Formats: sequence, C-alpha cells, structure tokens
Amino acid sequence: ISIKNFLKWSANPSNQGLRFKKSAAKISDEEERIDLIFRPFEGTAVAGQRIPPPTPDELIRIWSIFGPRRDADNAILLPIRFSPENPFWPENMLRNWLMMAIADQCGHRRGELLKTRREDLPKSFGEGLMILRRPHDRLDTRTYKPRVKTAERGLPDSDDLRAGLKAYLTGSPPFARPNCKMPYLFVTGDGNPLSTSAADNIIRIVARHANIDDLSWHSFRHAWAERIAEDQIGRAHV
Repeated sequence: ISIKNFLKWSANPSNQGLRFKKSAAKISDEEERIDLIFRPFEGTAVAGQRIPPPTPDELIRIWSIFGPRRDADNAILLPIRFSPENPFWPENMLRNWLMMAIADQCGHRRGELLKTRREDLPKSFGEGLMILRRPHDRLDTRTYKPRVKTAERGLPDSDDLRAGLKAYLTGSPPFARPNCKMPYLFVTGDGNPLSTSAADNIIRIVARHANIDDLSWHSFRHAWAERIAEDQIGRAHV
C-alpha cells in the first residue's frame, strides 16, 4: 500500500517540485492504472512491521552517552572528548558516534555507511556527503559485502559532522582513524573495513546502554525521514 500511494503521489509532477505539468485527466488516468496494477496484491498483502524511530527522549539519552561533549551553545568542544559513561573503547568512540550521526542527520542505511569512502566526503563547505553505487567494487575484501540499495545522491552535512570528520581523519589518537590505505571511511583498529556484524554489534551496545528496545541503524533513517517529511509539510503551508 505504501508503494502504491507513493506512485500515485509521484504521478503529479507538482508534488515533486517539478516545473512541467500534467493535466488533471492524465493524472487521474495514471492513478487509476496504478490502482488496477496493485489490486490483485492488496487482498493477500500483509502489512510489514514498521521500525519505530527513536523518540526525542531516546535520542537525548543516546547523544548524552555516546556523543562528544558540548559547550553552553551546544557546539562540540574541541579537542573532542566523550562522556565517561561511553562503554566503547576510546579508539572507537568517535567512529561509532560519527556513524550514528550520519545515519541520523543524512539518513544513511547501514550498507551506505559501511561503503562510504573518504573520497565521498565533502571537499568544501556546502558540497555534502555523497552516496555512490559501486556494484563491482574490487577493493572490498569483506566476506559479506554491504550494498548501496538506492540511487546515488548527495546529502547536506552539518557543523557537527564537519567537526567530527575533521577530528576523525586528521586528529590524534585515541579518537582518530587508523592511518591505513583502505579507502573506506569506517575501519577497525587493524585498518580493515568495518563488517556488517561489527556494525550490528555497535548498535546493540548503544541500545542496551541507552535502554532502548528494537533500536537498529534503520531506526535513525526513519527519524531522518520523518524530519524531512515534517519539513516538507511545513514548507507547503508557508
């Protein structure tokens, strides 16, 4: 049903902010055809269980435990340091927070986080983070290779991410990224690309210490999507 509703919504170019227009009759005809295509599936389709996004209170708990210390204006304190409640080893604290911050602020899926390379990072202010498809990636040595499922795109970064990435890539131990030739952004202490199972273990530890049930990497993406939707609705009413 969600896919059907999305296709019907996208039948009207104005919903996507496009300049060209369709007649009301053509839009109605396309919506009717979409209904006919999906009708055989609607009687047997079972609604999937939606992954709930973290609540505002849950996000506060996550960032207070796992995020870097901040000043009175909520800016990240430099040099970066973390709460003593953070259960991760110091060499993983900044990496793990960056992964969560990118998932929350940019909507990256787990696979997109793990496939991000240093060359995908913004070169200057305003360029944003790139998500690129590399289906025949010979540099990926992982047994179970993460994948980028959706279209390539660029996403805006933030002051937080720029400060965190700078400290991760150019800072000093223990928080900085290991100095290795591996192109992927998120690596282990040995310089190997972080695995899917390791990423899942990170989020399980976060969920346990923040006392959150059913937290996953996709939970952050859902929180991001809801903010985007609320922003678009707000713009539509201006």
